[in-house]
Formats: sequence, structure tokens, C-alpha cells
Amino acid sequence: MDVGSPRSPTAQFSVANDPCSTSYTCPSAPRKPNIRREQELGNFSAAIRCARELLESIPEDDRSDALKHLPRHTLEGVFLAFCHWQAGTQWGTDFQALLRIAPCLEKELLDHVQRCYPDMTWDDWTMEVQRAVSDPHHGQQLAERVMTDSCTMRRLLF
Repeated sequence: MDVGSPRSPTAQFSVANDPCSTSYTCPSAPRKPNIRREQELGNFSAAIRCARELLESIPEDDRSDALKHLPRHTLEGVFLAFCHWQAGTQWGTDFQALLRIAPCLEKELLDHVQRCYPDMTWDDWTMEVQRAVSDPHHGQQLAERVMTDSCTMRRLLF
């Protein structure tokens, strides 16, 4: 096919000048890992913030079963914060803030994991948490599996 002919494919992207470097970049090119990580942190923080605001708005009596009141787009973020809290990482402080509002949330999540995986031992769970904390992709997969196994009607969007 001749370039410039009416049948030649149109350009799929435009070249844009990146102000941070002297090279030109394609805006539709895959993002660098650090940009993806920043986006994940933003999603994570937004989910925790939304869950915290919701838990603060419901009466204290209803907080004993807080997990069922959380919106579906926050479930994975709350679960990942729970994993980080158990592993003792910095992201776990967000879950600590949720525990101040809804103290039963930790027990609810552990019971939920136990319902989803009744044969999982405590050692297996510890290894899963460590893998989820060290590998964000594995953590996301674990959160999706755990939070959708018994919540099929609450499809997750995080």
C-alpha cells in the first residue's frame, strides 16, 4: 500500500513533547511502572477515603457489620489495606484508621477469607499476605478472588 494513498492507515497516535526530557514520547505508549504505581496508589487512597467517609456516616450500631455496607468499588482497596496492615507496611496505617471507626472490620475480613478458603492454614494466609504486599499485581488478583468469591452480586470495579 502506498503511503499517502486514500487507503493508507491513519496515524494511531501523535508525537508529543515530554517536558521532563529532551526526547519525544507517544502518549498512547504503555506507561512506565512508576506512573502505574502512582495511579494504583491514587486508586488505593481514593477507595480507603471513600470507605472511611461512608463508615463515619453510618450509625455506630450498623458498623458491627461494616463490610456489607461498604460500596463495591472500595472492597478491594480495603482488603489490600488489610493485607498491608497485617504485614506492617506503611499502607497499613490507612486500615488502622478504618479500625478506629469500625473495630469489627478485621474480624469480618478474616471470617470472609475463611469462608472463601476454608482449607487455608494460617501459614498459607501469611504467605499470601506477604506475596500480596511485595507484588502489587498478585495483591490485586488476591483481592479480586477473595472479595468476589462470595460477593458475586457485588461485582468489583477497583
